Amino acid sequence: MFQTIKYMHWIKTVPDVSINLTGSGVASPEYLSDLNIPSSDIPLGEANWYGYEPLKEWLANKYKIDTSHIAITPGASMANYIAINALAGMVDEFCIETPSYEPHIRIAEGVGYSKIGIKPMQISRLNRDASKGYKLGSDIQLPMQNSTALIISNPNNPTGVFDSDETTIRLADQVSEYGGYLMVDEVFRPFIEGEEFCSPASLHDRIVSTCSLTKAWGLYGLRIGWVIGNPDIIQRISGIMDNLHVIQPVITEYIALHTLVKSSLASDFLIESRRMAKSNFEIVAEYLGNCDQLSYTQPDGGITMLIRFKDGSNSDEYCLRLMEDEDVLVAPGRFFEVYDGFRLSFGIDPAMLRKGLESVVRLASDD
Repeated sequence: MFQTIKYMHWIKTVPDVSINLTGSGVASPEYLSDLNIPSSDIPLGEANWYGYEPLKEWLANKYKIDTSHIAITPGASMANYIAINALAGMVDEFCIETPSYEPHIRIAEGVGYSKIGIKPMQISRLNRDASKGYKLGSDIQLPMQNSTALIISNPNNPTGVFDSDETTIRLADQVSEYGGYLMVDEVFRPFIEGEEFCSPASLHDRIVSTCSLTKAWGLYGLRIGWVIGNPDIIQRISGIMDNLHVIQPVITEYIALHTLVKSSLASDFLIESRRMAKSNFEIVAEYLGNCDQLSYTQPDGGITMLIRFKDGSNSDEYCLRLMEDEDVLVAPGRFFEVYDGFRLSFGIDPAMLRKGLESVVRLASDD
């Protein structure tokens, strides 16, 4: 059963504003010429059934895995969709963290209800405790009795909180006791120094991870994502992709490989993204530190964070007024199952960020 992802529809149809604080990725190069690739060198007719092999080999080498453990996908959104679909055929239930990224929930609901002739899959929840800084922690016990696919993002979306590989491996050990799997959306992980091509999925055969070149590198126009998992999972994913397309886009996958390997551009993009994330968060902390009405948890990685009203006020009216009266857009917390807060993204020009934060703080103080 198809499930509408409300956040995606909202972000695509919301009116334009002067200051947009919802973007979860950094600015992208505007033109192919920005990547220094001669158009005459880009392949067009090459067979590319299951991902451009040189790109797959390069990524596999970075993650220290065999190519049988990786699938190239059209972006992380497709990676998440395909991975959750693959897991649906291998477990009895889903368990999803909260706060959470809404597409994870809707995809799980959709594939869970699509099992014809089978009782819809149960979906339980794993709470990230605000009082513990949203960390999952070493002592966490999972609410499960059947084979379960636990779905998390790390760093967490919307909070930006990062859990160690030791924690995620411990979670994977717990789910594996019941024949389950841990799926980790790692699209924000490359913002963390030295973590750009690291994943516990390379260390544990019950962990499935997804990532992409979209967030930290800003190459969202290429739609390059990937899934890492054991060969059985990757084979299932390849079978699902057979239903979605015959051949993958060799043009964009070639451009991605060129940018990663044959130039210093990818490294430069990543260095600048991390620098910007650090300096811009300092601006955010400066403004929020002077606002008694709002609380926040410092993100460990990425350019998004969760901000909440200390008095527990519902954030919907505030977010609407911020858009209509201040021409500033933030993501209402309801899309992340947090009704007294909102997600703020700070990966924009510092001067615009300051203007937006002035409105965020002023309106919160007026309320």
